[in-house]
Amino acid sequence: MWYVMLFSFLMSFIYAIVYLRKNDEKYDIMSQEFVNTGIWFGCFGMVTGMEWAYIQWGAPWSNDPKQVGAALTLLIYFAYSVLRNSVKEEDKRARLAAVYNIFSFALVIPLVYLVPAHFASLHPGSDNKPFEALKPRTTC
Repeated sequence: MWYVMLFSFLMSFIYAIVYLRKNDEKYDIMSQEFVNTGIWFGCFGMVTGMEWAYIQWGAPWSNDPKQVGAALTLLIYFAYSVLRNSVKEEDKRARLAAVYNIFSFALVIPLVYLVPAHFASLHPGSDNKPFEALKPRTTC
């Protein structure tokens, strides 16, 4: 579900850029619908992830960096929806939503990938060494 969410937000980001370049309403609609799809899959991922966390770790919420990053990502895109629905003029709404969408996606990368990589996590495979694989290995 998280991959579908991230793919949807990526596609929404791309369509927002295309909308700003071409000023065609169909790209704005595509961008909006990809955000809506991403929010749904993000919510499903959050709920099922909390169920998994409860079974695995004994609590549905443990302030794990990946949990917090995912929650903040969803809040950012919920704010996108609120912003979009608060502006009445279609052209102004579309342009404002596209710009907000671009900045939102720029925050997703640090929130979901970079920040959690630098903090200890309960998630499997999180050994707090994100750049260890990039170092050359020496054998003696």
